[in-house]
Amino acid sequence: MRPIIVLLFISLGIINPGTTHCYGAGVIDTLKKIIVENANNQVIDNTTDPPVRYFNGDVRAYHEGSYFFCDSAKIIDNELFAFGNVVIIQHDTITMFADELYYHGDSLFSYLRSKVVLQNSNDALYTEYLEYDMKEKKAYYRDKAIMVSGNSNLKSKKGVFDVKNNQATFEERVTVDGEDFHMVTDTLHYNTHDEIATWKTPALIKTDSSEIYSLTGQYKTREKSATFEGNAQYRKNDVVATADLIYYDGFLKKVGLLGNAIYNSTNEHAKADSIIHQENDDITELIGNASFENPSNKAHGNKIIHYKKEDRFALDGRGEIADSTNLISAEKLDYNKKTKKGVATGDVRWTDTVSHSTILADSLYLDGTIDYMHASRKGGKASLESVLEGDTLFLAADTLRQTRKVVQLDSITFDTLKVLTADNRVEIYKSDLQAVTDSLIFNQKDSVFTLFNSPFLWSDTTQLTADTAKIYMDHKKVSRLDLNENAMVITSPDMVFFNQIKGQNMTGNFKDNAMETLKVAGSAQCIYYMLDKEDAYIGVNQTDCSLMIFRFENKKIKNIRFYTEPNSTISPIDQIDHEAIKLKGFKWDLEKRPLTRFDIYQ
Repeated sequence: MRPIIVLLFISLGIINPGTTHCYGAGVIDTLKKIIVENANNQVIDNTTDPPVRYFNGDVRAYHEGSYFFCDSAKIIDNELFAFGNVVIIQHDTITMFADELYYHGDSLFSYLRSKVVLQNSNDALYTEYLEYDMKEKKAYYRDKAIMVSGNSNLKSKKGVFDVKNNQATFEERVTVDGEDFHMVTDTLHYNTHDEIATWKTPALIKTDSSEIYSLTGQYKTREKSATFEGNAQYRKNDVVATADLIYYDGFLKKVGLLGNAIYNSTNEHAKADSIIHQENDDITELIGNASFENPSNKAHGNKIIHYKKEDRFALDGRGEIADSTNLISAEKLDYNKKTKKGVATGDVRWTDTVSHSTILADSLYLDGTIDYMHASRKGGKASLESVLEGDTLFLAADTLRQTRKVVQLDSITFDTLKVLTADNRVEIYKSDLQAVTDSLIFNQKDSVFTLFNSPFLWSDTTQLTADTAKIYMDHKKVSRLDLNENAMVITSPDMVFFNQIKGQNMTGNFKDNAMETLKVAGSAQCIYYMLDKEDAYIGVNQTDCSLMIFRFENKKIKNIRFYTEPNSTISPIDQIDHEAIKLKGFKWDLEKRPLTRFDIYQ
């Protein structure tokens, strides 16, 4: 059977508009068909179902915002097969080239083969086979590709290029070549707009004179700067350095080692919180708990600069003073050991070696004869860091003071205790406890924190407020919490429904930093969302009484006891106006909560 042949002039075009169908009062559009706007000739084969249309010579087609160009093509239903000098232009921003193309018009998915190029702005992706989602603007390759972005070439066996969001993911045998570096890793994420590469698999970056290894990191190719984390290592000649985090500045040829920094060579050994090495000048700067040793020199301090070419040390005015219980370091330090009085200014660090706590400030006055200390920071907050059972408590305030008070234990016995006072914009961060208050007093002997002027406290999904609060520590663990006057506890695991407890005073007892019991005394009120065995909400318990005792297990309420004529109402979950049942004084304030230790210093 011979096909029917139809020859069309270029000026006529081939147009297949979409159709519509009416269903009742609505109108639903069918999928738009591929439109061939130009071809030198066309052949229609009606022997197949559906018919096959063949196009040849200067073929131009259009579909859903994209133009298709090729030497020849065929269309079956809404599928386009294009051959020879294939070009796709999508929304005038994305251009693709290939020798062959299969395009599925209904799914808006393209399959390009042979000498494939995808261009977007200044980025170009080269491969032999590419799958491209026209709707989501995502490209997929599975057998090697090269991306040229800025001054960098990125290669991998497979990957995904999210053109719309300027994100590319490279997997398996990934290499990155810049102007003066070479990088090897297994998986790499790359922002084509910012030209920033990130990785979470082992990676090695080499320059002309050094190499850096890490498990995770980020490289800003435009700025030639990088950060490395996870077993980070730096090597140059005989130098080997490690740290929690390493950064590299390619423009300045500077390497920074941050956190547990160690620097070793044949004749040199250094340790510090941070080490900065300038490759060109061979200058090393050590900051924080620093020590440096070579065959002829030893140095200790908070900041050490070592000029290797001159074998020169500069401690930058840093001094350090220690006695049996205290260690003070600062840029400037005036301390009289005989009088036990001193003034420290400039990046002050005072450590109480007995309590394992450290105060950081710009200025500090110390009078050891009366155990008096005053610390502040110009334009910021003085801070306290205290180690508690493997965790660290961070406290910041405008002013920190320590005094020694004489107290009478009985009619003839007296004792002294140290009291730490924090004033103005006081914030506390600990992994399991955060707090914001106006002022605070810490009794070091009894290990009691007292928070004044309506403090806010948070633990996990719980918020606690009162006029004043006391936190009792036992062996560096929270043992008890007192909320005095207008006490309220709000907890919300899902941020939708809020369990509420209110009373004049509350006392919580803890075990292993987890609350065991909570006693609510005086005008006690609670709103408790009840759960079934599957942790699904089934109802709301509203109770008023004089005294409530809550018992907890695995951070969940195990049981509640109500005393002195409790008035309780239990309502189904779907019959409650959840806004209307909120207790008077309810305020869920997460904006104040410090989420990291860095937030408390603002």
